[in-house]
Amino acid sequence: MKRLFPILLIALTFAACGTKSNENAAISAEERSASDSLGFWWKHHDSMNHALVLTAEPIWQFGRHGEDIYDWNYQLDWFNVCRQVLIDTYDSIHPGTRTKDKDLLMLEELIQFFETDPDYSTMGMIIAYDLDENFVTYKAVRNTKAILDTRRGRSLIKEINAWNDFYRLLNKFCLNMLYLGWFGGSGAGPACTALAGNISNRRLEDVKRLNKFYHNELPLSSLLCTDTSNVQFENAVDSVLEIRKMTPEIREWYTDYQAENYESEYNETLACRDSLIEAYNNWISVRESLFGFDNTSDHKDTMTAVVRELVLISGEE
Repeated sequence: MKRLFPILLIALTFAACGTKSNENAAISAEERSASDSLGFWWKHHDSMNHALVLTAEPIWQFGRHGEDIYDWNYQLDWFNVCRQVLIDTYDSIHPGTRTKDKDLLMLEELIQFFETDPDYSTMGMIIAYDLDENFVTYKAVRNTKAILDTRRGRSLIKEINAWNDFYRLLNKFCLNMLYLGWFGGSGAGPACTALAGNISNRRLEDVKRLNKFYHNELPLSSLLCTDTSNVQFENAVDSVLEIRKMTPEIREWYTDYQAENYESEYNETLACRDSLIEAYNNWISVRESLFGFDNTSDHKDTMTAVVRELVLISGEE
């Protein structure tokens, strides 16, 4: 679901042209190609510092052409390209500087640059959230790679693959359910991209803890939380599905065409329910085997509570 948003952006652009003449509304192939570049959406920032926008371009392009974002090898290849671009730009801006983590320092400069003069339009917020999520993803892949580069951490690849399988379905479920909560409203795009960013941020927090654990900077207990909730992940999923189910009260807000689209989106998500639960159970099982967690006690894997919370957020009004 994450990469449905470039399609949404272009669709909104075409819709905005709808009141113009056919001549003005025509979108050339060159313009369509340009709309997939960061500079097209950040014209103001591009005019301020074209070099920084170009530096962020490969980060922005993460997964824009398919679901490779859920494949570790793709993530690693993307990271390596972006890392070198960040380092090269840092060296050009700060020549002769000797410091480690040049890529992170440059990334922080990019984040600060794009936070200046924010655009609070619907389109502006969608783009900003989407770019910020890619900045977060870069940091998450960086931390994950740091774990795999250690002898002790090589076995984490099982967890990474299990997470990516689960993450794909979690993203789809949460964003579809939240989208239905905003169905027909202009706030759907910003709300969904914000939630996608929330999911990515929570994974970043997780891999940062894991990185410190694997480098003996944190104890195993740092990966646990006190969780006395009786709401299991499966219960959370089912409760959100119940909230978003078409009812007469919801139906009266929409035309027949809109209601048909609503139910189609709902049924598509419902069909993924069992696969989502299965992927979750597999991911948690892998983490239990790697770290010796006992998720039957009150001291559970922190991520069990985190993903349950993310699912419940998707059902909020």
